[in-house]
Amino acid sequence: MSIGTKASLPALWHLNHEHSKKREGQMALSFFSLRGTL
Repeated sequence: MSIGTKASLPALWHLNHEHSKKREGQMALSFFSLRGTL
């Protein structure tokens, strides 16, 4: 059990990291598009 959770932790962290990176990219894109319209 502990080995399974240990193995899944890096995968979960990687998924969360990728998700936050994507969200940051979207926020930056919307920010720049907003600046472009103003």
